Amino acid sequence: MTMKRKIVFLFVTPAVDGDEKKYSLKMLSDLGFQILIYDVTPLFAPDVDSAITKNRIHTDYVQYRKIKQKNELRDIIRDNRNDSFFLPMFDDYYLVRDVYKYFSKYNVRYGYVNNLVYELEFNGKKAFKIAKKNLKLEKISSVLYNRLLRKVVQYKPAEFIAFGSELSKESVRSRCRIGKNTKELDLHTFDCQRFLDSLVGSADYGDYCVFLDQYIPYHPDNIKDRGLSIDPQTYYEEMCCILDTVADKFCMSVVVAAHPRADYTGKRVFPDNYMIETGKTGELIKGAKLVLAHFSTAIGFVALADVPLCIVLPKSISRISEFRHSSKEFANLLGAKLITEPSDLENINLKVDKGKYKSFAEKYMTCSSDLNLNNLWDPISRYIEQQ
Repeated sequence: MTMKRKIVFLFVTPAVDGDEKKYSLKMLSDLGFQILIYDVTPLFAPDVDSAITKNRIHTDYVQYRKIKQKNELRDIIRDNRNDSFFLPMFDDYYLVRDVYKYFSKYNVRYGYVNNLVYELEFNGKKAFKIAKKNLKLEKISSVLYNRLLRKVVQYKPAEFIAFGSELSKESVRSRCRIGKNTKELDLHTFDCQRFLDSLVGSADYGDYCVFLDQYIPYHPDNIKDRGLSIDPQTYYEEMCCILDTVADKFCMSVVVAAHPRADYTGKRVFPDNYMIETGKTGELIKGAKLVLAHFSTAIGFVALADVPLCIVLPKSISRISEFRHSSKEFANLLGAKLITEPSDLENINLKVDKGKYKSFAEKYMTCSSDLNLNNLWDPISRYIEQQ
């Protein structure tokens, strides 16, 4: 009996429930690969590991294990080097440099699929940056590695690098370890794949609007990386007021598409008459009459589905320049109405600018103008098997 070839994922942000859909892992399993996920978050980012309380990934076709010690990481890379292909779900930067050191030492085969997401770049600039006060606290060695040494240190380059859009290529290349023989694969984003595979949302909701919750007041990225303090009660009261107005005006029920990292246990965020669904964002958007969002990457689903969109910018987050800028840019790119308070809904019409939607999907979500795409794991698996 021939042993399955193994795909080893290394996660530096916890792999949680729903990530099997986010990354279409069942498709990879169906192609005959054994999937192992080694979560190195406790080793490299223990504060992030403790901040994300949602259940870790558990499914019968994925083996999951947390890595807490550097020698564990070394042994895993060494012991799996002969029959596995590694997919680090992170770029090349200071904190994870030991991964690349071990890849080189044990001559490991690896490639990049972590950037099969669309880049939030507006006018050539990234939408989000780490807060300046956090940058000042970084160790000099970290800054030196990220800006200089990773270009000098001769670690083994990746065998391939996969792109989700033409727009992302330049910035992705600069962050990853690639060489003259690194194969470039022009694919589409995980979001695009997930949308193509999604069913239409349940008819049990009747006519409904869906809110793409970003877990903003509680999200570790906002608290730890950006140093933000957003009052949950104020934020969710503002959002519920807007959502209630939408429900009344258009005779719709409200469904919340929960953020993948969200854990609402013990948190009163939405009223009982709102349905909260996890891991069904694509399906919910396909069946919705209206979508409300801030600047979530899941807005890409809206562009593919031709569903009306409103960008919501309540006062509690409009004071944050990055949030304000990104929300307004999404509204502009997609021709969506910007809602700051319930009164903005008075004269609204639910029309879709299909030209802007199509342009957005082609620019941010695929390297091809053809959106009737195949399983993105097919070309990746063919590359791995043919080498």
